[in-house]
Amino acid sequence: MGLDVEQGKLGPTSGLLRQGVCIDAAGLSNVPVPKFAAKTQHAVRTYYVVPCCLLLFNLCVEIVSYKAKMISHPWLRTAFIMGMVIGGASLVAFAVAPAITALVRTLHRGSRQGAGVVGEVVFLVLLGVTIFWLYYQVYIVGPESVLPAGWVNPPGAR
Repeated sequence: MGLDVEQGKLGPTSGLLRQGVCIDAAGLSNVPVPKFAAKTQHAVRTYYVVPCCLLLFNLCVEIVSYKAKMISHPWLRTAFIMGMVIGGASLVAFAVAPAITALVRTLHRGSRQGAGVVGEVVFLVLLGVTIFWLYYQVYIVGPESVLPAGWVNPPGAR
């Protein structure tokens, strides 16, 4: 159900940017979109959101390693860690990163005059501060500081 590309316009594909023109789901809207808006969204995702997601993934790996100390057999411990890392990487790649990107996009789209940009900046700053705080807790205080009381390893497994 696509229309031919004609004079730099696309058919009924939703929200595509092409040559500075925004095409809605019906292919009818020709609202000019500044080129810097598309570049800003790509830059935010590439240089901030994805690295933040990788940092969160690294924290998850640290917690998995902490919990894996309860498994005494080295091969089972290694298999557990590998399985959890593979599952966690999939979760980050297919759920967390797109969710954070969608939230940033929603904040940016909310209002392009002041409040939307400020909201996006506040969100990104809070994301960075939260990740810094989590890193501090896990690496300085210890992984048990961010875990619920029931998830803390018993004294012999540490």
